[in-house]
Amino acid sequence: HGMDHFANCPIRFGDFADHSAAKAPIRALYNSDVAIAARHAARFDWAVYGFNSGHYLHSIAVSSLPFHIVLAADPHEYARALFRELTSCTSVLSGLSQLLDHIRGSGHTSLIHGFIGHCPCFHSREADRKFWDLLISTITQLRI
Repeated sequence: HGMDHFANCPIRFGDFADHSAAKAPIRALYNSDVAIAARHAARFDWAVYGFNSGHYLHSIAVSSLPFHIVLAADPHEYARALFRELTSCTSVLSGLSQLLDHIRGSGHTSLIHGFIGHCPCFHSREADRKFWDLLISTITQLRI
């Protein structure tokens, strides 16, 4: 056809006595694969619980990092307003339970590369335990 395709040739490091063991399969990447791979290499989607001071937004902007907040939650209306104003996030929810329900119910399909969670100060050990159980469930669900 006169057109070459891109290929992913795995690189191996180290000494290999048996050269046949050092060979990994080469995988052809077609046009749609290349676009998807480029997006994953150039953009990192994050989920965030708790706006807190928003310090991570400043770090992302100053360092020109390709990080994008795609899921966010905070129990405070003013913090949700800041998420809407300062990020391009379209899914801003009112709490960690809602974030977990959204992930489970919507089948959020984009790859989440990272999670930032700010822990509020609780006045009881039971409330603290419930929060951490919910946070662990949310992170686990993001990994599925």
